Amino acid sequence: MPQTTLLIKYNKVTNEAFANLSQSLSLVKEADLAKFAEMMDTLPPMHVHNLLTGLLPFDNVVVGDIFWPSGQNICKWCKSHGKRC
Repeated sequence: MPQTTLLIKYNKVTNEAFANLSQSLSLVKEADLAKFAEMMDTLPPMHVHNLLTGLLPFDNVVVGDIFWPSGQNICKWCKSHGKRC
């Protein structure tokens, strides 16, 4: 059964890379953190939870950078919900 991958976009470089990556994936969903404006880099866990829960179902998440606070919170959410990040 094909897996659904959530691509979390947030800047021009990742958006372009994800456009290329999405061509090789069978099922893709996308979220764009740009809608959070200046909070984009520092989304608190509750914002991440609400965002990702609202996008279920998906199996995997691809985020461009796990070293910024939002990326860390996204991967923590994935780990606690049995999703690959």
